Amino acid sequence: MKKRNFWLTLTCIFAVALLNVGFLYQYRYIIDAIAAGDRQAFVSYFVLMGLTVLVMLIFEYIRQIANVSYLNQVGFQLQATFIGKMFDLPFRQFVEQGAGAYISQINNDLETVKEDYYDAFFTIFQGACTFGIASLALLSLDGLTAIFLILISFLPVVIPYLFKKRRRLNQEAISDSQQVYNTRVSDVFLSYLQVKNSRQRQQVLDGLNDRYQAVNDKVNQANRTTVTMRLLVGLVFYLTTLSIIFIGGFQVFSGALTIGGLTAILTISEQLVDPINSIAAAFLDRHAVKKLKQEFELSNLGQEMKGQDLASAFQSIQLVKASYALGEKQVFEDLTVAFERGKKYLILGESGSGKSSLALILTKNSQLQEGDIYVDKTSLSDLSYQTIQDKIAYLPQEGALFHDRVLYNLTMGREVPEDRLMFLINTIQKTKTNL
Repeated sequence: MKKRNFWLTLTCIFAVALLNVGFLYQYRYIIDAIAAGDRQAFVSYFVLMGLTVLVMLIFEYIRQIANVSYLNQVGFQLQATFIGKMFDLPFRQFVEQGAGAYISQINNDLETVKEDYYDAFFTIFQGACTFGIASLALLSLDGLTAIFLILISFLPVVIPYLFKKRRRLNQEAISDSQQVYNTRVSDVFLSYLQVKNSRQRQQVLDGLNDRYQAVNDKVNQANRTTVTMRLLVGLVFYLTTLSIIFIGGFQVFSGALTIGGLTAILTISEQLVDPINSIAAAFLDRHAVKKLKQEFELSNLGQEMKGQDLASAFQSIQLVKASYALGEKQVFEDLTVAFERGKKYLILGESGSGKSSLALILTKNSQLQEGDIYVDKTSLSDLSYQTIQDKIAYLPQEGALFHDRVLYNLTMGREVPEDRLMFLINTIQKTKTNL
């Protein structure tokens, strides 16, 4: 489906470019018919131009539908890959980055990559088709003027490349500031009651507003760069138009060109300058979001999945001279302990004594600073992350509920027979009563 929409979009782009230049080319005949007073020719060319517009709009409609469908499919694939690979991250790396930063990447950076990288490819293709067809049309009208136009139309390309590095830095700065803002939004909403009932509520909200303003400042800075670039390109465009009128006028005076031909050249010339500018801008857009796209390719994300597998159910887990610290706080030091299969262990301790940290370490979601952990005789570091997850179940003490049915929160989407589910609920209820 994605490939079909891709090729359908390219086909329609070529058809629209061909019909658009053909429509403008007919200016030559209809203007000359008016000048010659040939009413029949005028009506014929007018009807032909109307039919050209109708067919062009049909292709443009199909192009827009296929284009949007393709971009949506690309976006779906990017977000699915990103979220899937994100769950291969080491737990601590995810916590340090913060959920808000990843939400920002999905909500903001993903759309930017779709538009400025993937959609920009269609812009480049459209510009190339239009430029090539328009060049052939101009050469058939007047060779001298056409050659001059083709050469001078490349001048505006130099201007965007002068801003190449600045535009990339601006885009990355916008992405970074959006991640900072969304991280704080996530923190504020997750701490809703603390913020709502705090005397510092306004200060917290002011800090959130400051981060939003920082995003605006980066966007404004990027816009100033874009506006400056476009003004310079516009200046070259108008100088080109004046040059066409000057050279084409003398060609008309000499009899080498008709008024209709000059009119067609003026209209078709826009199909040279605009596509070249669009191609240059699209290449720069792709360059500006190249780093963001690489992040969605996740070459720098993901936890190592390589490692040994456990052939069968393991019999013991042993910590040997294990030490673990959080910042300056030493949670435990030189700890040696073994957990054997078939036995139940109750680990007691005050808050911050390391109970949750130990669970994270045993499930390979955190790492010791010193010492080692052995599963039977195999070091935990030699086992893949997925192997440990398949063997050890871990339920966090603070879990968040999905905004969904109770059944989904119990099963997380897994299909469980109703009688089995009720049996498990009753078993858990009896266990709680006995405790």
